[in-house]
Amino acid sequence: MSTVPPSAPRPAAGFFLGLGVVAALAAATLGAPAAASAQSPVSPGTLSVSVGLDSTPEAGIWFTATTHTRIGLIGTLQRRSNEVEGPGGASESETWLSYSAGPALKWYLSGNQQRVAPFWYLAGTAGVQDRPTDVRTTTFTGNLGFGADWFVVPHVSLGGTTGLSFVRDRTSNGEETLTQSMLRTMTAGLQMHIYF
Repeated sequence: MSTVPPSAPRPAAGFFLGLGVVAALAAATLGAPAAASAQSPVSPGTLSVSVGLDSTPEAGIWFTATTHTRIGLIGTLQRRSNEVEGPGGASESETWLSYSAGPALKWYLSGNQQRVAPFWYLAGTAGVQDRPTDVRTTTFTGNLGFGADWFVVPHVSLGGTTGLSFVRDRTSNGEETLTQSMLRTMTAGLQMHIYF
C-alpha cells in the first residue's frame, strides 16, 4: 500500500523580504518631504490589478470600496514537474498544475489617499494540486498581516506585506489521506498595482 507524500517544507525567506519591504516603505514615509504626501489617484470605485514581483506567483483584481477599504480576488497558477531517476539511469517525469483563489481585504490606517499608505491585510484562499499519479492535495490558507502601498508614479504603486499564515493541507491518493496544519510566517512580498 502506497503512502501519501508529505508536503514540501515551506521557506520563511519571504517573511524577511516582506519585512524589509515594509520597513523601507515606513522609512520612506518618515523621511518624505511634505510635497510627497500629495494625494494618490485612488478614490472609491477605482479598479486595479496586482502582480507579484518576487517569488510569489500571485495576481489579483481589486476594487476600492472606501478611502479605507480595498477588497480583492487573488489567485495563483503554477505548472509543476517532478523527475525521478531510477536504477540504470531510467527516469520518470510528471507534470501538473497547481492553482488557488480567494478573497482578500486591505484596511488602510489613514486612508488610501496618501502617497505611502500602511494597511492591515486579511486573505483566505483554497487551492488544489492534481498530480497524474492520483495524488490530490487541497490547501486552505488564511493570512493576517501588515503592509504598505507606495505610489511611485500616478496609477502605479508598489506594496509589501508581511505577517502570519495558517495553512491546512489535505493530501489523498485514493487509499490514504494525510492532513497537515501549520502556522507559519507569511511569504507574500513585493507586489505592483496598476489602477484604472
